[in-house]
Amino acid sequence: MLGYAQRGGGASPLNLIRTADGGVRATTASVGFCGRDGALSSTPPTDGGIRFGIVPRNYDDCTNWWQIDLYANDVGQITSVDMFLGGP
Repeated sequence: MLGYAQRGGGASPLNLIRTADGGVRATTASVGFCGRDGALSSTPPTDGGIRFGIVPRNYDDCTNWWQIDLYANDVGQITSVDMFLGGP
């Protein structure tokens, strides 16, 4: 099928961060899908913690975009991880 893009292999947030061409950008602000307005992030933590969003610095289009959200509690321990992959 023409015009369809897909990623294959295991889904690993650490691998996405490690292999990001051009590095990553970390922020506590909402980033939104493919860098556009409208955050994908899950509900902010209610335990006094914080969300850190990690996105690639460089991407060609939305098929190369991804976002990793790390949630940390008030003592800095990661309590959960969300991973969003771009699509066609």
